[in-house]
Amino acid sequence: MTRAAATLAALALAATAVAACSPATDGTQRGDGSRGADASPTAPEPGPGGDGRDPRVVRVVALGDFGSGTDGQYDVARAMCRHREREPYSDVVTTGDNIYETGAPEDFELKFFTPYRCLLQRGVEFHATLGNHDVATDGGRPELAEPAFGMPARHYTWRAGPITFVALDSNGWVDDGVDEAQTAWLVRRLRAARDRPWTVVAMHHPIYSGGAYHGPTPSFAATFDERFARLGVDLVLQGHDHIYSRARSNGVTYVVTGGGGAALTGCADPPRPRVARCESKLHFVELEATRRTLVTSAIGEGGATFDRYDVPRNRDGSLDP
Repeated sequence: MTRAAATLAALALAATAVAACSPATDGTQRGDGSRGADASPTAPEPGPGGDGRDPRVVRVVALGDFGSGTDGQYDVARAMCRHREREPYSDVVTTGDNIYETGAPEDFELKFFTPYRCLLQRGVEFHATLGNHDVATDGGRPELAEPAFGMPARHYTWRAGPITFVALDSNGWVDDGVDEAQTAWLVRRLRAARDRPWTVVAMHHPIYSGGAYHGPTPSFAATFDERFARLGVDLVLQGHDHIYSRARSNGVTYVVTGGGGAALTGCADPPRPRVARCESKLHFVELEATRRTLVTSAIGEGGATFDRYDVPRNRDGSLDP
């Protein structure tokens, strides 16, 4: 048994002893996962709590461009663990580049299992998306096959309380120019999510970004902007640029969270269009949701919140493209 496999076995055993309220993926399309998962496992609505906290609040943490094995990654990971002691959460969604430089399985131990052991041992579940570095090894299949990354397919949906998450493989649109099968799947899933209070999309390549290095992905605004607006997406989580930025377009909020541990790449000067805030900081982002509110908090490696934003509900979601 490899060290990573032994670590996963130990973590799985520990997790069974911990009450976990997060939704679990159903395991369909494990491995290649090229078709996508239509199943949307449902977490139970929050129940009464005995710690004085509002039982209606669900928290999810978002993280991107992190799997570097650097001191920066480990600093952010420790901040995430400390934050969970104050503000409990059961799920982490990633915006890709989970394992640098190539998504190779021999890097999983140092760049994933070790830094996040304090979360994995307590039953926190990861729900990853694939970045451009992740697919450099066998198209991303090693990560898809590893249960700890929580990807039942290259694109899939899952739910946490009032939030429906739609995870995409944006490499399909970048590499091929158009991903018709995933686009059809996306429209189907967004229409199905309309009865839920909040819809959040997670993907790697940004539609809108304040970054100086990559910035917005060419053609993505034309591909996604109006479609997301009309199909009721409230928030899009993105990575690729190693920064934090927040933008808004056509009723949809766009957040880049790419400061999970890789070397920072800086904000554009002057600021890019539609970008309201940009910070070149190591960080993670907390989503705090009730049926009526969705709040994002960008939290630095030292644990301090440097941007807090009340996400407005997308009012155009009743329309079709």
